[in-house]
Amino acid sequence: MGFETVSPLHLLPKYLDIPFDVFFVRYLPEGKFDWMGINWNRLKFWSAANVAGDTRQVVEVDNGLPTYNGTAERKHWDKIRFAFRSGNRNYFCFDHDINIPYERMHAAIDIYRELDAAINPIYLDSHCKAVDSVLESEKIKINKKLIEIGILNARLKERKELAISIQIQVKLATVKYFDEVENPFDYQHLYNKNKIEHWAKNADVPTFFLNLPQSQYLSTGEELQKSLTTFLQGETLMNLKMLEHHITLLALEDSSPDTMKILALQKEWESTFLDWSNNHSTLTT
Repeated sequence: MGFETVSPLHLLPKYLDIPFDVFFVRYLPEGKFDWMGINWNRLKFWSAANVAGDTRQVVEVDNGLPTYNGTAERKHWDKIRFAFRSGNRNYFCFDHDINIPYERMHAAIDIYRELDAAINPIYLDSHCKAVDSVLESEKIKINKKLIEIGILNARLKERKELAISIQIQVKLATVKYFDEVENPFDYQHLYNKNKIEHWAKNADVPTFFLNLPQSQYLSTGEELQKSLTTFLQGETLMNLKMLEHHITLLALEDSSPDTMKILALQKEWESTFLDWSNNHSTLTT
């Protein structure tokens, strides 16, 4: 990584009292040490921290709730509050949504576009390309073209008219809530996809979302609470049918590798939500 074994960098984890793998990921992401990234005020907390996976346990509490000791500069800590716990990780949020950093909001702009359009922009784009593919294809007979376009439009309309999107609410929650390893002033899509996978695996956060005040991201309601997995499964299967239809039609015209890669990645997201919807322990927490 650009330094010798005897480098002082190898001594820093000891003085910072953190495991070397955590030190490496946090301060040497590109083989260059980020001196300014060290929050010296939080070092005392690491000695008692129990690092597991990509996060650690909080060792200090305030009024019975864990306090934030994460990667944000200490001057921001008084604006960060404990929100909930999932598995072995504590999640936090800013005390008021207006304090969510602009950088994080901007990085997650695709999620807000999806909220505004009531559908993932990727699906709108792939829908248009699929229609073009049908119109231009010489492999599809004229009468079949009309049927394919009719099916495409019916599925798009069905998705647009979905009253409640659990997926969008969960994605918004990944913007609002963060653990202590995550940088709350940025938004990394891969990290937050893994965050959803963690929530899905533990199946211990939906009840928390459903009990939030109405001003929060997920609408409340007894019927929704009883049918959360059903709602999520129905939405996900609807998306998968539409997505697979798009992929099949685009493959007829040898669409660009970039387009197919984007759709393949989107299919991975849908698989994550489908796994969550199939975890029926969700409503027992």
